[in-house]
Amino acid sequence: MDFGTTKTLAAWDAGGEVRVCEPIPSVVWFDEDGRKPPHVGHLPPEDASSWVGQPGVKRQFGESAKRRWFPQEVAAHVLGELRARLPAPPAGETLSAVLTAPASWGMRQRAVLREAAELAGFHVRRVLPEPEALAVWWSRQPGGMEDRLLLTVNFGGGTVDVAMVETESSVVDTLAIGGAPIGGFDLDSLVLHYAARTARVDPESLRGARLRRFMAALENAKIATLAGQNGQLRLWRDEGAEPVVVDLRGEEILRLSAPLLDAACKVVRETRMLVRERAPSHCLLIGGSARIQRFRAQLMEDLVGTRLHECCGDEVARGALFHAQSLAHRSGGLLVSALPRPVGILLEENKPAWLLQQGHSIPFRKSAQLTTERPQSELRVHVVEGGAQPGAHELLGSVALELPPPAGGSVPSSNTPKEELHFGITLDLNAEMEIVAELHALGVSHRQTVISAARLNAAQKSVMGRKVSEWVKTRRTSQPQQVLEERLRDVQREAKQLAEALERKGSAETVRRLREMGHLAEHHLSAGATLGEGETAYWEALRSRARLMRALGSVEGEWPLPSPLSSSGAVAPGVSLLAAARGEDRQWLAEAQAELDSARRAGTLRTLADAVLPELPPGRGRLVLAVLAAPSLSVSQVGQVLSGARTPWEHFAAVSVALVSEEPDAARCALELLLDWADRAHEEDRAPGLPRSSGEPPLALSLLRALYPESFVSPLAELLWLALRPGSGRDAVSAELAARAATPLTRAVLAFSTERPDSTPDDAPRRLRLARDVALALAPGADAEAWARMARWREEDAAALERAVTSLGLDARTRLVARAAVPGQETFLAWLLASFDAMPGGLTPLLHPMLEQAPEQVTLWKAIRGIASRELEGLAVKVLLRSSGSAAVEGAATYLRGLSGKVSAGTSRFYFVLAHVRTGGRLGLAGALRVLWTWLTAPEMRPAAARLLRGGSEESR
Repeated sequence: MDFGTTKTLAAWDAGGEVRVCEPIPSVVWFDEDGRKPPHVGHLPPEDASSWVGQPGVKRQFGESAKRRWFPQEVAAHVLGELRARLPAPPAGETLSAVLTAPASWGMRQRAVLREAAELAGFHVRRVLPEPEALAVWWSRQPGGMEDRLLLTVNFGGGTVDVAMVETESSVVDTLAIGGAPIGGFDLDSLVLHYAARTARVDPESLRGARLRRFMAALENAKIATLAGQNGQLRLWRDEGAEPVVVDLRGEEILRLSAPLLDAACKVVRETRMLVRERAPSHCLLIGGSARIQRFRAQLMEDLVGTRLHECCGDEVARGALFHAQSLAHRSGGLLVSALPRPVGILLEENKPAWLLQQGHSIPFRKSAQLTTERPQSELRVHVVEGGAQPGAHELLGSVALELPPPAGGSVPSSNTPKEELHFGITLDLNAEMEIVAELHALGVSHRQTVISAARLNAAQKSVMGRKVSEWVKTRRTSQPQQVLEERLRDVQREAKQLAEALERKGSAETVRRLREMGHLAEHHLSAGATLGEGETAYWEALRSRARLMRALGSVEGEWPLPSPLSSSGAVAPGVSLLAAARGEDRQWLAEAQAELDSARRAGTLRTLADAVLPELPPGRGRLVLAVLAAPSLSVSQVGQVLSGARTPWEHFAAVSVALVSEEPDAARCALELLLDWADRAHEEDRAPGLPRSSGEPPLALSLLRALYPESFVSPLAELLWLALRPGSGRDAVSAELAARAATPLTRAVLAFSTERPDSTPDDAPRRLRLARDVALALAPGADAEAWARMARWREEDAAALERAVTSLGLDARTRLVARAAVPGQETFLAWLLASFDAMPGGLTPLLHPMLEQAPEQVTLWKAIRGIASRELEGLAVKVLLRSSGSAAVEGAATYLRGLSGKVSAGTSRFYFVLAHVRTGGRLGLAGALRVLWTWLTAPEMRPAAARLLRGGSEESR
């Protein structure tokens, strides 16, 4: 939807064809008492004299003054009128939409627009800047995704919006964005006040019929005068009086409008200059005010060599539709937006600290450490956004953190010195332009979504939503009788088609009811009547059941098994099912998912599954039903669908139920089937359809991934961890499953998935025992027995141990090295470092942070003697020069002395002198000459040499 200041229109997908509705004027009129339905899309009747008008709804979104009508409610009526003219979605579904907004709008104004659309009954996927939507439309044109830099300019009734956008491959990247509240409404006001002064008429008195007549004449007069021509405009001083004819001189109107047009061109110029290195290949121009000749001439004068493409008017809505399709199907290209205004926090009055800067790509995250006076009980930070005017800002919301009482618990007096509080703040901004703030201080933290004060509360939403919904329903039912007759014909035609399709499948009862419904619709048509409410509800339920049966009954032939579930697929297994059917004719899958989603929203999914299951023969259709309806299936329905887990498709269906089922009994039923299968399976058997999570599973599971790359052990352990992890609501199921695990293999896998490797049975397979021993060595309380086991593994199967430890993440490898860097483990530590040194990147990313935080680890410094690394050398030099701890100095000196033969001879001798002096030796003449020579020949070591020379001179004196 393109919600414009002057007009609003929508584009929608009608079975693969893009359709665009007639524009609706963005005008709403209420009576002063609010008793009559509002007039939307046109001015009030000429005989009405007591009306409160709200033309140009968007202009109110940034205002904070109290009004009788909320901007959300006014805009919701415009969007509701649009909804009444759009095709109705299937029963139980909402219309999913992408809206467009001016580029200069901040989060507060976008939130108001989002709420207005929700009041009108739309499910808002995203609010997209208008120039970005225009660029998305361009990218879908032939050759539009070539490597091009575009300048998009939307100069409409309320705003001028500009963006510099790059289209390349499948990415639309916004490089710069800008805008200002300058548009045709300002020009209308300019012409109105000029004419009113000439005719001695108060502009505020123009209401009812007088305003309607004036608005009709103003548009033509404005276009003529802004083109430099003379024109006339008629005004009425009083109702029934003769009009006053005002001569409009084109030269005078151009003179008065020049500052506005210059300001609009300045916005374009400033946004263009943010990308200096390249000139745009095309300029896309759209909007009613963009047709003003002076603006176009000045624009093209600034854009020498750029081709101008003038748009017709519906391209913004079409671009929003293309982006909506990309969001729905996760295909069709990537859109990278830019932040229109800076976002920060406010501690002192009118002194914001900007954390997220204007122009950064979205999503964006920034953290900061700040200091303020310690409050008594609560730290409150205000999140603000840069205002439309320079130097201004708007409050988006606040985040508060309850602080522990001060030490001693006493209340500070006025004479008590103010205590400083160091705190951190992190702002997360996602693609939906929502801010999540995390505040932490004194060891406590709080994370919350920042909600703008401009948003409606729950009570207001309920009242306004009900009022707008009833009004939209009234507008829809007031459509001509032929619309209702067309719906009845659709009912009759669809009932006949579904009955014919199901008759071949043997679904006799459903066929009979469908034929009855078709005859009923035919009777209503012949009698000139309409479907009653009860009959319509019955038809919708029957149609959903019939479509689902037809879709699931169409699962035939061989087609790909869904890929193993990822962490995202674990939440929605239907995504993997869709991926398996991608690129092939799987219309049945889209139909089945649509019907099940509709039934889930209506709360009738279980009823629908109960009606469909008895008529579906055992096979893949039932398994597809289990996957798509997994969250809501009861345990009895799971039992009807899954009698075992013998085939890959049965594995996948059981996994889907186990991961996402909202019923613990149903999840346990699926998990028991998988454990029964695992007890019967051989250790090396593969398990298609089991998940591999990309989350953060227990440490032992990363070991299993390395030790069992082709077996079911690691996927099964991750499945159990995903299904039974704390917070899943099924923690108690694990005890019951443990009692069912028959083999040592299955019991060991269950122990790993529940983060209890110490309970792994000793008769578990060899690789599981290795994973357990490595996990125990990494435990905080690792004892001598754990290290003895590591030593035995290194002697018996060093290759397997190396494969296990090198599969660990960086944090786990760091922890293992820190555990081994103790007296008595020097041999194992040296072997461990040699294994890690052979990995890509070497040891530096591992050792540098460790030694920087704890340089006193002498054992570790000794273990890395001879490993030359610029980062480690620099760290050792810094420790020698700055550390006051004798252990740290001794360790760094040991490392530098061991670099002989690994670095150049001059560097090695300098390191020797440095280590000798910093461990208590004297510099001497030879040493001073060596250091002086290093200072002259090695600029990177000059600070260290100078420090050493200064220290040696003081020592000599």
